[in-house]
Amino acid sequence: MLSKAMTMILGIIYKKPINAYEIIKKLEEMNINSWYKIADSTVYATVKQANKKEYLSVKIVRDGEMPQKKIYSLTKNGEIEIERTVESFISGFDYDIRNFNIGMFFSDIPGVDKTIKLLEKRIILLKKYQMGIAEKIDEMKSTGYSELIIENTRQNLLIVEAQLKGSESILKVM
Repeated sequence: MLSKAMTMILGIIYKKPINAYEIIKKLEEMNINSWYKIADSTVYATVKQANKKEYLSVKIVRDGEMPQKKIYSLTKNGEIEIERTVESFISGFDYDIRNFNIGMFFSDIPGVDKTIKLLEKRIILLKKYQMGIAEKIDEMKSTGYSELIIENTRQNLLIVEAQLKGSESILKVM
């Protein structure tokens, strides 16, 4: 599975071949830095790493008197990895919600029908988490855990319930 930064960058390149500077501008346009910081240097390092892993192919172009540019496009391996990662980010659960946000940002990669199935899978997973945490809270109450520990566990339950409600809401919109 790809890192968050690699997923964002390959997701942008998936839509059309682009150079690293244009990726930075696209990230700014998408207002990504308001919820996930990707420094300009990270973009360049990630593109270099993706190229090394053979997720990208590079074409050098020159436009008139302008300096040469490296235009990146996805290889078949890159397409497979971005699709796999986006699907995992949509269907899975992590207390760090940014994975899900990134997955939904690029939900056009698997397409609407598959994204619906992935959301349904996520909802089933979240309901299992919900039940498991609720059972754990009941067990903790009966075995004498402190209220502070129980409340901390309840906070995890509230996070899961919020994600469940949000996922169900997104599914209705789709």
